[in-house]
Amino acid sequence: MTRQAAMNEALTYLADARYHRVFHLASRTPSHQRRDKRFRVTYSDIGRPACENEDEEAGKATVFFCGGLFAGRWFGACIKADLVLKARGVRLINIDRPGMGGTDEVPLSERLNVFMEIVPALLAHLKIRHVSVACHSGGVVYAMNLIMQHRHLLHPQRPTLDIFAPWVHGSHSGKTAMVLTDLIPRGCISRFHHLVELVNNGVLPVFLFSSGVVVKTFGIDYNPAWETKAESSDCVSLTENERRLEWYMNPELPKYIAAESVRGVSDEVLLLLKRTNHSQPWGLWDDTDDYVSRLAAQETTLRAGKDTPLLKIRTYYAASDNMIGKQGSRWFDGLWTTEACGGVIDFASRTCPGTTHESILDRKSGILNQWAVEVGKPYAVVEQKVEGETGQG
Repeated sequence: MTRQAAMNEALTYLADARYHRVFHLASRTPSHQRRDKRFRVTYSDIGRPACENEDEEAGKATVFFCGGLFAGRWFGACIKADLVLKARGVRLINIDRPGMGGTDEVPLSERLNVFMEIVPALLAHLKIRHVSVACHSGGVVYAMNLIMQHRHLLHPQRPTLDIFAPWVHGSHSGKTAMVLTDLIPRGCISRFHHLVELVNNGVLPVFLFSSGVVVKTFGIDYNPAWETKAESSDCVSLTENERRLEWYMNPELPKYIAAESVRGVSDEVLLLLKRTNHSQPWGLWDDTDDYVSRLAAQETTLRAGKDTPLLKIRTYYAASDNMIGKQGSRWFDGLWTTEACGGVIDFASRTCPGTTHESILDRKSGILNQWAVEVGKPYAVVEQKVEGETGQG
């Protein structure tokens, strides 16, 4: 394949309709009453193609993914997940959160609530009955809210949340950059997106992943995913043409991201820093230690008198994490004790050798493939039952 042919193929791939899906949320709920039009959401639908038959689709693995800052619907392209997911039979849905990409903006106070409205409505539109939920970095706040407020969306045979390199507030991680960021006046952070809009497109990490802007601002060592040179024996290998596609796609991807809105990133940062002027800045809970006890209580209620599979939560820590460090990982891990999980949550964690906060899901690390093999196991198809929403909210 010539250089020009590879470039053309990269551009064709980025223009693939699977990365440019649009869904409109009807203005029927209380938080939408002030809007004079339908709420627009952009999303991607990659990996395994959808089945034509709804019952057949119910037996296949689908993951709803919550990425970190800037990830949005392009995260699957950033980590080259498409080829891996197709190989393992996994379908992955990922939305642009409010104010990012082509998704409409909302006030910070409505950010989490609107996200909670979008997800079940979108899955219903796609005729997806159940999903596994996975997240990376700051997406953990959204993912944990999702499985608490919409627990019925998790597959009853294998209810699962997979957490990759979770975000931990600076008050627990002790990371200097995160502590300093928390000292920046709220008004400055609320205009953070202007800084992003002015960044040269050549500063690739800023647009693609969760820690780029913060890390560049404070000058911390940073190893973006595509700089992970060694390929793990567990990764899905690429053909020579696929490698060339990957090579030429990397510098083009930020142009696509920069061409759309990044205004929502300011509110994302305020949310992650818990600067929302709300007593419970992360939805129904204040911080993860509060969340674990609430989730365990909910699971206890759900399982009363029933012999159902435990809620499975798997956490994957980066070997070198410039966002939360070892202290942050230890703090997060220490919350999920046997006592705290109350016999209703099956929690386990691992540290992934050779990975960073950003590269943990890079194709070359092999973690993506290992996870896809596990999450891609088929389900037994059972007769559909009408299920009401269970949980808080």
